Amino acid sequence: MMLLREGTQPFPLIDEIWPGEDGVGYALRMATQNALTFHQLASHLASPGHRYLPNSAASELAFMFGASTLKVANAIVARHRRGNVVEAEFLSHTFHRAKHLRQAHPQVCPLCLQEGGHARASWSITLVCCCTVHKTALIDRCGCGRTLSWRRKNLQTCECGSDFLDHIQVMQPAPRGALAICKQIETLLGFTTFRLHPESDWISRFDAISVDTFLRLIWILGNRASTKRPSIATSSNGIVDSTTARQVTEAAYDELKQLANGRILLRRTMRTAIEAIRQDATTVPDRQLLDSLLLKITRPVASGRVLAGQRSVQLALFE
Repeated sequence: MMLLREGTQPFPLIDEIWPGEDGVGYALRMATQNALTFHQLASHLASPGHRYLPNSAASELAFMFGASTLKVANAIVARHRRGNVVEAEFLSHTFHRAKHLRQAHPQVCPLCLQEGGHARASWSITLVCCCTVHKTALIDRCGCGRTLSWRRKNLQTCECGSDFLDHIQVMQPAPRGALAICKQIETLLGFTTFRLHPESDWISRFDAISVDTFLRLIWILGNRASTKRPSIATSSNGIVDSTTARQVTEAAYDELKQLANGRILLRRTMRTAIEAIRQDATTVPDRQLLDSLLLKITRPVASGRVLAGQRSVQLALFE
């Protein structure tokens, strides 16, 4: 039996959460339709100061607005601690590092909000920093300078009252590599049920691995390039902003492509990070990929050449 807080009631305007819709975005969409503010919703379901809604509010949101509890719960990040690590469940996927998910500070595509009327769940993935529909950079900051929050008047309006479309002219085209990474993440999330790849599209070879492994690999490869691109943040703590996420994904795309084509080796300093991912891997494709990466860690060189016995850098995944 579902236990509801005192005062929880069904509202007159109801709707099911849409496929691919973010759970907190759904709450804001339905609150707006029923003349509620996000502050009122958060005060009732969490606390007056909450800037997002916790997964524990899913059943009441479903009751209030006429949705499936399971679908709403699936679309709201659920965090939990495993030892010293904070993990998360989202969209039926496990994320062994919750930093890969945004909660308090969402990112949006103003054109998608105008045309589709809902916030896409994939935007809550930190490294999904580009709109794969309009091929533009997502924004996580209003033209007024405020960082975006769910605690706003409606999906398309900032806390300052400005419509995000008022700043549409500042939207930037998505970098090609970053856009490819974002498309691959959405594929791994299950949002792309069928996709034709040209024969030259090497990134499709990652279609079988988990989204968690892919995100963590992109993160460490993007930060590997930080010595070449000093603007990329190398901190492993906290959520990066959308601009930094684009820098990380763009750099990671270049690194991954060169690695796949046998043009670079992995540095020995990356062994610990890859072994940590390998330890959490639960699928055969994940383990095969990570094992092949560990075999391609660079060895000491003599006279500018890789020591005898070093196999081709090309990954087993690509052989």
